[in-house]
Amino acid sequence: MPWGWVRGAARIAKQIEKHDTSLAKQLRRCASSVPLNIREGSGSFGGHRKQRYHTALGSSGEVLACYETAEAMGYIDPVASEARDRVDHVIGTLVNVLRLRR
Repeated sequence: MPWGWVRGAARIAKQIEKHDTSLAKQLRRCASSVPLNIREGSGSFGGHRKQRYHTALGSSGEVLACYETAEAMGYIDPVASEARDRVDHVIGTLVNVLRLRR
């Protein structure tokens, strides 16, 4: 499970919150959505499993979008490449599980 990068997203959200509480809340929601949907999907079958994994995939991309938005607005320094790589790894895994093309 992606707990390490969820913790990192929480730390980044604290920095963002000093400037934009709405964006910080959005980051917390999408970051927590990823492991919750992966866990729910792993205990499901058929279409429900696929739906949960698609939701986790979308939320993973949203985490990156929150990082990029906060950087563009000058709320935070650029997020470390290691943190982005962890999110990209989850995205890549979900793409492979769902057999999507990147």
